[in-house]
Amino acid sequence: MTPMDEAELRRELSAVDVAPRDDSALADTVIRRGTGIRRRRRVVGALAVVLIAGGIGIGAALLPGRDAVPADPTQTPTVAVTTPAAWTDLTRLPGRYGTVDALRLPLDGATATPDVTVTEAPYPLQCDRQGLSLTTLGALRAGRTMQLGAPTTGEVESVLLFRDADAAGAFMQELRTALEGCQAGVDREPVADGDRLHRVVPVLETPEGPGEERLAAGVFVQFSLDGGVTWVESTEASVEYWVRAGDRVALVALSGEHVGDLTQDPAVMGDLDGRITQILGQ
Repeated sequence: MTPMDEAELRRELSAVDVAPRDDSALADTVIRRGTGIRRRRRVVGALAVVLIAGGIGIGAALLPGRDAVPADPTQTPTVAVTTPAAWTDLTRLPGRYGTVDALRLPLDGATATPDVTVTEAPYPLQCDRQGLSLTTLGALRAGRTMQLGAPTTGEVESVLLFRDADAAGAFMQELRTALEGCQAGVDREPVADGDRLHRVVPVLETPEGPGEERLAAGVFVQFSLDGGVTWVESTEASVEYWVRAGDRVALVALSGEHVGDLTQDPAVMGDLDGRITQILGQ
């Protein structure tokens, strides 16, 4: 074949009919996705005291390491068995740490779909959008955390095994102190949004229930249409429910399109109590 010169190549290319790109359709798709993401993150990302961004699928599952393939294919790989290193990330609950194969969580039975994620992943400790660092978390000997993220709600379940009951109790005390200090500084002033006002109401309770120590923390959102004279609960709320029994601490958390103070909702707390009892009963 005789090569084309540059002028002939340009003439050939100019005759090619290329379909125009539909930028408006692409923009519409991006806007719809962005709106959905902002909606899911609105409560727990911008307003929550203790929970993190909606969807809650944060980080990746902790996967075991893999030995390199030996250069000699006849050589058998050596698998080292070692004691897990001490837990040093004092700002997150572990996705998987230590000997946890026998530890089951209710979310293990959840099914992922295109709209619902179910992951074993670390869970950051936060209060009023600020990270918490708890030194007593360094006494962990094992732990698992499962997270479920859906378009309008998020869930977290975790089981933590400490060195002994005293270490678990020290963790609960440090957690309570940190949340009390953080919630005291939460900005409760109403925020204007068009013709309405919004405000965040933090919650810290010691409910009745299973275990030896209990702590429920969260927030709910209210709005007013008359300049702050009357307030109505919005569909935005979150709660973290921590319970200790011996050397174990269980956490169950909810966030998203819930209404009012969830620690005072018998149906919600009954559900959380049931999950906590299942987690601690192993």
